[in-house]
Amino acid sequence: DSLFGDALLRDTRVLYNNKELELDSIHVFSELEGQERSITVRSSLFDASLKGNYYNSTLFADVNRFYQEFILSVRNDKQAIADYYDTKRKSNQSYDAKINMILHDIKPLSELTGVDLHISDGTVVDGRFANGLTSIFEIFTSIDTLSYGGKILLRNEFELTGSKIRD
Repeated sequence: DSLFGDALLRDTRVLYNNKELELDSIHVFSELEGQERSITVRSSLFDASLKGNYYNSTLFADVNRFYQEFILSVRNDKQAIADYYDTKRKSNQSYDAKINMILHDIKPLSELTGVDLHISDGTVVDGRFANGLTSIFEIFTSIDTLSYGGKILLRNEFELTGSKIRD
């Protein structure tokens, strides 16, 4: 939460499941202006930014918790849900984080993960994660061309919104 500045990683190699991804550079910026934080990542794969009145540790923990709670809801195991919420620590921090991503060339990333996915270069993804009495995750994008598993979809618009009472 208190680290600010920028880092430039050159000739970066990522290993994942015995596969390798090499990147010329990854540039990460972290800033605080007044109450607004921002993190920006620039690479040949994508450019991404997070901006808002959040703490990094809280935001990343809350997004992970939101995902875990969503999975609990989908599985609908009433005992597991009750056990989880009986022991969950309550939170009272409210914040809003805006998300922006521009995809450049994700082919190396899809090859690394073994996912047969192509999304047209230049695709813009916008969204937000807000946490108050209700946690809300929203993401929007328009994708000219999307191919997955040999299927091609043209002129796509996607919107995903999920919300739940925080505690």
